[in-house]
Amino acid sequence: MSLADISLELQTKAYLFANDPKARKKYNVDVLAGWLYYTPTYGLQEALLGNDLETIISTRAIGLGVHAAVMRPVGKIRNYVAQKMQVTKESPIRDQIKVNFIGITPIQAVAYGLMIYSTGAFEVDPEISNMNELQKITYRAIEKGANFFGTKLPSIGTVTWVAGTVLGAIHSVFAGPVQDKVRKYFGVEQAIKESS
Repeated sequence: MSLADISLELQTKAYLFANDPKARKKYNVDVLAGWLYYTPTYGLQEALLGNDLETIISTRAIGLGVHAAVMRPVGKIRNYVAQKMQVTKESPIRDQIKVNFIGITPIQAVAYGLMIYSTGAFEVDPEISNMNELQKITYRAIEKGANFFGTKLPSIGTVTWVAGTVLGAIHSVFAGPVQDKVRKYFGVEQAIKESS
């Protein structure tokens, strides 16, 4: 496929989206759900990690943009996984967690990694004396892994990315149900719905 073909395909999809109120509503609802869940929880998480208010405001502003880009794909993946696994509200909770973990965590890990990469933090060598306790625990765990495999110590960006991805996986357990509640409120089909 040539670059011109890709460009034409993207233009066609943009035109169809712009003229499809149902698609816009699904997009808006999924983005709103992401903002409602992730903005306060990640803000609190960053405060507990010792970030100052200015940094938290800056990262949450970036987060709003990132969620505008990723929450609809997350919603579509959750829909797909729930359908393929035939998971409903009546399914065991472990199956519902699997849908949310599979649908959210991979996209979250990539998006968060790109956010960290854009700051240059993957190039910064950490100074453990400047870390708070959670960062030290995470760094020491990664340091043990690096020593085991005989590799160099990770950058501060790696420490942050690993901690953020692990916490993101935990967040997926709660973010999925929030997305479904917001969808239900606005009349959009939920990923994990009641069986018919």
